[in-house]
This record gives sequence, C-alpha cells and structure tokens, in this order.
Amino acid sequence: MSYEIRIEHNPFTIETHFFTRPSQDAEWQTPAVNSSLMQYANKRLQLWIENFFEEVDRNEFNDYGSFNVTFKGVEADYSDVKIAAEKAKEKGIEVNVKWEPATEVSERLEQIKGLMQEAQQHPIFKEKIEQSKEIQANFEAAFNRDFDVYVAATMSAGKSTFINAMLGCELLPNANEATTATIAQITDNDQMPHKEFIGERYNKDGELVDPQQQITLATLQEWNKLEDTKLIKLEGNIVGITEREDVRLVISDTPGPNNSQDRSHWETTQTYIQDSQRNPLILYVLNATQLGTNDDKLVLSMIADIMKKGGKQSKDRFIFVINKMDSFDFEKETSVEKVLENVRTYLQNNGIFDPLVYPVSALNAGLLRRRSANELLSRNEKPILDAWEYKCIPDGDYPGINFVEHMPLSSSAKQILASREVAPAEYRTGIPAIEAMIDEYIDKYNLPNRVNRAYDALKTAIKISSDEQALVTSLNLNQEELERVNEVLENLKNSETLKGEAKGKIDTLLNNDNLLYSAEIIAQINEKEADVREMLREFGRNFSGKVDVQVGETRLARLEEEVQFRSDALINIFCSLVEETQKTSKAKLKEIFDEFNNSLFSGKTFENLPLPVLEGLKHKMSNLEFSLESNEIQEEEHSKEVKVGTKTVSDRTWYKPWTYFRTKEVDVFETEYWTEEYVQLEELYKTRDDKIRQYFNDLIRAVKEKIQKDTENYLNNFTTFIEHEFTAEMKKIMKELQEKTQNQANLQQQIKDAEQKLAQINEFKAKLDKVISL
Repeated sequence: MSYEIRIEHNPFTIETHFFTRPSQDAEWQTPAVNSSLMQYANKRLQLWIENFFEEVDRNEFNDYGSFNVTFKGVEADYSDVKIAAEKAKEKGIEVNVKWEPATEVSERLEQIKGLMQEAQQHPIFKEKIEQSKEIQANFEAAFNRDFDVYVAATMSAGKSTFINAMLGCELLPNANEATTATIAQITDNDQMPHKEFIGERYNKDGELVDPQQQITLATLQEWNKLEDTKLIKLEGNIVGITEREDVRLVISDTPGPNNSQDRSHWETTQTYIQDSQRNPLILYVLNATQLGTNDDKLVLSMIADIMKKGGKQSKDRFIFVINKMDSFDFEKETSVEKVLENVRTYLQNNGIFDPLVYPVSALNAGLLRRRSANELLSRNEKPILDAWEYKCIPDGDYPGINFVEHMPLSSSAKQILASREVAPAEYRTGIPAIEAMIDEYIDKYNLPNRVNRAYDALKTAIKISSDEQALVTSLNLNQEELERVNEVLENLKNSETLKGEAKGKIDTLLNNDNLLYSAEIIAQINEKEADVREMLREFGRNFSGKVDVQVGETRLARLEEEVQFRSDALINIFCSLVEETQKTSKAKLKEIFDEFNNSLFSGKTFENLPLPVLEGLKHKMSNLEFSLESNEIQEEEHSKEVKVGTKTVSDRTWYKPWTYFRTKEVDVFETEYWTEEYVQLEELYKTRDDKIRQYFNDLIRAVKEKIQKDTENYLNNFTTFIEHEFTAEMKKIMKELQEKTQNQANLQQQIKDAEQKLAQINEFKAKLDKVISL
C-alpha cells in the first residue's frame, strides 16, 4: 500500500496545491498550515522538486517509503517530477507518477497576449496601463520575444566552431587564437537568406560607430581588432533553431578571461553567468582533449558557487558542451563513456556535481550543414568529413559513434529532436540535440515567465480599475449617510490633520533601523567575507619555500591573474546583491505602505465614514504607485581610461578607490629578484599581502556602505512620498468624492455607470482566470 500525493503546479501564477490521503479509498486532504509541504506552495517547481520526495518522506510521512503521485501541470514540469521520482527510487523510495496534462505554455502565451492587446485598447484599462510604470514594465517583458543564450569558453575549446555549426556557415573567426575579444550578439531572423548577415558595431560608450551593413568574416575580423569595440550586433538566420512566432533566439559569443582586449568585456561575460534574475541559458564549451586549464578552473569555481544555491533551474541553465569528441579513436584508445567520466570527475573536482554534460563534434556538424547548403568544402575539410561519416555510420556489428546516446536528454527534448528531419551523420554529432534542449529550456522557463509577467500586469490593471469603480458604488447610501460622508470629507479637505496622522504612523513604522535589511543578503555578504579570508590564507600557503626566479615570476603572474579574476567575480556578486537589496527594500516598503494604509483608515480620522465607503477608499489608496527613483544611485557601468603602458582598463561607480588589481601592472616583479638564483616565496608574497588584503577589505566595506546609503535614500524618499504625494492624492480623491455626493441626481447615474464597468471588469477577469488556470 502507498501513500497518495496529488500535486497541482501552476507555472504561470507560481502556485502549487498539495493534497494527500493514506490510500485510494480515502478522501483527499489539504495539508495543515504547518505542514512541510506548504513551504513549496509559492515557489517555482524547479526550485524544490529535485529532492522533494526524499524530504517529504522524511519530514511528512516518517520514512514511509512508497508513494503514488498524481501530477497536474505542463509537460516540461512533469518531466522534472519524473526525474525527481527516479532519483528518489535510487535512494530506496518507491515513487510512481501519473500525469494529468494542462494546456501547454505556448498556447497560453498567445491567448494572454491577445488579452494584453485588448486591455491596451479597453476604455477602462487603457489609462491605468499608460499611467503605471510597473504595468508597462511587465507588458514589455511579456511582449519581448528575445531569448538569450550565452556561449562561453576558454581558448581552443572550439566556441566559434560551435556557434558557426548552429549558424550553418563560417561567420565567426575560427583560428586558435584570441579571436573573440568583443561580445557579438547574433539575433535569429528566419526571413533572411541562409549565410547572409547584417550587423553594426558599438564602442565602449555604447555609441553606434559602424552602422548596419552586410557582414562577412573579414568585416568581423577587422571590427574585432579595433580597441574601442564593445559590442557587435548581428542578425541572420540561425538554421539550427526552429522558427517560433513567440520567441527570437539571441546567441552571444562572449570573450573568456584569457582573450579580451579590454577587461570590461570579460566582466560583462561574468555578469551574464552570474545573472540570477533573468537566468539566461549558459553553454560552456570545454575541449574534450584538453581539460584543466587555469582559466577553466577559475570560471568553473564561479559557476559551482551559483549552482549550489539556485535549485534545479540553476543546474538546468548551465550546459557543459564537450567539444572535439571526434578527436578520439573510440575503437582503440578509449570510449565515449570513459571520456565523459573524466569530464564529470574534472567538473566535480571543481565543485560542480551532477552536471549536464553534452558531448558533440561541432566541426563535423558545421561541415555537414555547409555541404547541405551546396557550399564547396576545402581539400582539408573533405577528408575530415569523410572520416566522420565513416566512423559514425553503423556497419555490421559496428554501431557507429552516436554522441546523442550519451546525453542527458529529457523525454520532451527527445520528442523535439525526433520531430526534426536530420540526416544520421548530422544527428550523431550531437549539435541538433543541443538545439532541441534549447527549445525545451524556452518552454520550461522563458515562456512561463513571460506569461507570469503578463498575468501580473493584467491583474494589477484589473485591481486598480475595480477598486476605482467600487469606491463609486460604495456611495449608494441613504441621505443621512451621504451627509455624514460629506461632513468628514469637508473637515479633512483643507486640514493638516491627515498629514500629521500620516507622518506619525509612518515614523512609528520606520523606527526600526534594520527594517529594510534582508537577513539572507547580509548572510551572503558575511559568507563572501569569510571566503575572502580563506582565499587570502590560501594565497599565503601557496607562497612558501625557495624557487628559482622564473618559477617565482610565473607564481606572481598567476597570483595577479587570480586576484583579478576573483576580484571581478566578487564585484559582480556584490553588484547583484546590491540590486537584490534594492528590490527587497522596495518590496518591504510596499508592505509598510499597505500596513500604513490599513492603519490610517482604522483611526479616528475616518471613523464616521460608512463601512463601504471606508473600504472603497482604503482599496483605492492601496493602488497608489510610489516611485523611489529620485535619489537612487543607478548601477550603470561606465568606462574610464587609465594609462598603464598601452592598456585600457574599466572602472565602475561605487568602488572607484580600488584600481590596484583592476589594472594590468607591468612592474609586477622587483629588479632584485631577477638577478638572484632563487627567491624566497614567503618574502615575495609578503610585499603584496597587505595590498591585496586592503583591497578586498575596502571592497567589502564599500558594498556595505552602498547598501546602507541606498536604504537611507529609500527611507527618506518614502517618508517624502507619504508626507506629500500620498496626502495630496488623498485630498484629491476626497474632493472628487465630495463633488459626487453633493449632486444626488448625477451620483445615481455615476453609480449606475460604475456598476456596469465593474461587470465589464469582472467579465475580463474571468477570461484572464480561464487562460491562466490549470
């Protein structure tokens, strides 16, 4: 006998409902409020499903060990539930899963986009949408078709070859040198002819310096060499990705830490990798024949840190593409399984556990696609492709190389791949499977997020409009009640009482100094501070004993590189924490505002108002959208040129004082060490230890000061908002209400109109609820 669990997950409203029963014959029960199941109720499924069955078995069912699970939701989420069930079975928990399908995401997105367009023209909602920054931002995000895929790698991994394979032509430079020194964004446009691309170039100040034009390989090589190039935007047909009406793929070819002309380019790449808000898909390309570069280790340590904290979505968004797999002789030297085992061990040694590893041959996929497009291959390329086709096609007992068999594809990704017409030799390179996986990621994360943003925008517009009309209908009172309303409004219209009471209540709410601080964010800063201390100890441990001058020189060069890298990574993390703090502060201030609004209307000032009017006024005021932008320090990155030899380095806004390790210093080694036969590493490091320690201490202090300053700005702006904008809006509304109550004939007509508008609003809300429901 098994326990029964029913899970209904709505990825659009980010809600999960749970039901349990001891057997099929029993009635379904909703878990108690203190049940461990309820902690997952308002989180995206991918944040909790991975270890769900083990945790629930232990915390909720006392290690019962056997469950029948009914899951209602979309297919992408069901796939993750099945994977979690299989993982639980490996740990001795029997989980049998049954699926009740819900309408898929793409269909809902089209329906909700239709409702958004209707709302923008609707006489009731139109004005509310135009007046609200929050609604407009959500509308923009929902209508934005762009989906970002960032391709990162260190030198010689074959990153450009990989992207060219997806493009089906040779657009990006392929030489084993620092060919990607800038960021190139390639936007899919299926209307353009194959192999034709247009592009434009931007400098470090974000200015367009080369307008849109036809692009060739030679053009990119020329632009890439120009030191002022920050970004190259390209547009063309990415042949490996199926055209979708509601999604436009944008592939970014990003520079690694070892091949950037400008340090700020690599910092931008780090920002993409660390972006936990938008969660873009990261394809990290590794060279199957050359694991273990120092740059790889630095980047992988950063990725490992992100993956540990982000749940399944964080794991899903980092795809490790193992390129050059065709370089091995799988009949004599090794096997695909052995190579991938080495890769997983390498990643595990760098802190990345259970990675999604995809073996590919980008070179052969590109050659096959170019040949299919009737492009003539060179004398060197033809035998490479002939050898691949000979090795991958089955012959008698020989099964042929098939990298797809070794990929962690979900059932939905396999279905997407099976639906495409791909020749066997191309299929077996693994590149079409990567493309199917990208499609699956879009279905699982990008589209539901867009539906969610649209839903939030429409819900807000409905609430504002509904509260406005409900306030009017609340005036459907008898003469005595109307006179009482009129008397209260007259007394408050030109009174300072309202302003004084507002200020008093808000001062009471804001008297806690730590009110806006997030304990979680402070903990993360403290954790990073501990990491820095351990890092400094590690640096010191690595500098011990006597070595010859050349070894000492190499050690110092690596030290500078690692300090630079860790500094960049730490700054990006701190920038992210500052942003997160700002969002948290705004959310908490909204809670304070709601509390203030409720408490204000429960005071003596409004006690003579009839209840319907009181509730209507309170709801309308709760929709007042306040902005905290006026004194907010923006986190825009800018560039500053600092001459160190011929090097240009980047600087940012709130940590300007620390440029020691944000430049490439030429005089790293002191002359005395060049003339000695050996150097004492402890002494060599001692001269740098204080500067490194001071730099990181200053950086940590800067982020704390930044958060403190932002919080103070928010509180000051919020108090100003309450004292001025809120009370001004309140008096405006009271004046309008008073005008309505003084003309009984007009009031009845306005009430009638408001009731009709409420009916229209409820009709629109019913359509929205139908689109969004499971």
